Amino acid sequence: MQPKISICIPTYNYAHFIADAIDSVLSQTVNDYELLVIDNCSTDNTEEVVLGYLQEGRNVKYIRNEKNLGLVCNLNRCIELASGTYIKILCSDDLLEATCLEKMVQVLEANPKVSLIASARQLVDRSLNNLGQLAYSDRAELLPGIGAIRKCFFVGNLIGEPTAVLFRKKDAIAGFDPKYRQLVDLEMWFRLLEQGDFAFIPEALCLIRQHEEQGTKTNIKGFIYVDDQFRLFDDYADKSYMGLSYFQKLEARFDIAQALWKLDMDVSLKKAKTTEYHGLCLYYMLNIFKKIKQLLFGKKKF
Repeated sequence: MQPKISICIPTYNYAHFIADAIDSVLSQTVNDYELLVIDNCSTDNTEEVVLGYLQEGRNVKYIRNEKNLGLVCNLNRCIELASGTYIKILCSDDLLEATCLEKMVQVLEANPKVSLIASARQLVDRSLNNLGQLAYSDRAELLPGIGAIRKCFFVGNLIGEPTAVLFRKKDAIAGFDPKYRQLVDLEMWFRLLEQGDFAFIPEALCLIRQHEEQGTKTNIKGFIYVDDQFRLFDDYADKSYMGLSYFQKLEARFDIAQALWKLDMDVSLKKAKTTEYHGLCLYYMLNIFKKIKQLLFGKKKF
């Protein structure tokens, strides 16, 4: 029988965290789900940890990729292998609260036009000590998806990490876009939100671990983040529903370029990324001057 929900845990070398993630799924107040662990060729004892659940007869399926696919392609493998109506991607260092699936599915089934639902997130350290909360809003929300896109376009990913959302498989067949490296989740949320409404639950239904092993904490990732901001801008600024004027687009380009200039590079970035970094800085700044020139000569092509 086809499960209602597919919980997919993409993982790579997080054996020391993944048991917490699996246990949080097995503790859910609903049981109409499949739990898939998609291992991207871990070199630690991840396989041993997960196989322990299989030996106990727990509701867990373990899939190990033949080769390392990279982060984005492994996320897409999750979507490909999921057989449920709804997909919940759970990062292998995060956890779900016991009522997470129940409350999210309830909203989706009551609102068939909703293409993406998110909840507030409880931030915790590696030992699960409380570090505060992040939320799209301080109250429940149900709004057109393009409204959420416009809000996040300039402010950033208020919706949250993959662990914080739930969506329908039919809306996500295209998968995550591999040309993005850091904002891959937000860009996916935008494409889902173009198809329907956005719902938000102000209760923290997941725990997002913050720890030193996360790639997002490095300055090199900060550099990639700004690069992805330009990419997101180029992909979405001209869409009619954004309603941006030429001057608003120009200002946004300048703000992102300025952020790139101000990026605080650590030693590894200076040594390994100097050429790429300065090349992008020059490209984006010259792009600003090009847009100003077009404006002065009456060619408002953005």
